[in-house]
Amino acid sequence: MASSAETASLLYRISNEMRSQDLQNLKHLCHERIPLGELEKATRASALFQIMLQKRLIRPENLSFLEGLLNQIGRADLAGKIQSSGRDVTMQTESALGSNSVDRNYRAFLMKLSDELTRDNVESLKFVANLPG
Repeated sequence: MASSAETASLLYRISNEMRSQDLQNLKHLCHERIPLGELEKATRASALFQIMLQKRLIRPENLSFLEGLLNQIGRADLAGKIQSSGRDVTMQTESALGSNSVDRNYRAFLMKLSDELTRDNVESLKFVANLPG
């Protein structure tokens, strides 16, 4: 079983390698599990990880939830750090996560779409959909 100190060290190393966009993407994926007010207060990855620990989304012996989120935002390198640490041994079920794979895939698709959407794309969509400017 992993100690709290080892987990804290691993989370600290991961948080130091995350970019601000990574943090925003993680917060977006967590919005159904963590209240918006708490997400807004998390201005650093370490603060978000602390909230995840408090909500028991992650535990010292099981970081699979975080590993999955990191994979979804395209940070397989950071997810690999969790995997190589051996802290993903107990996979959580879909019901325990509170969402199914379709929901997760849809949120990941929307996140990727929002990252690639330009102002010109938005204006074109408004024109095509006949939306007010």
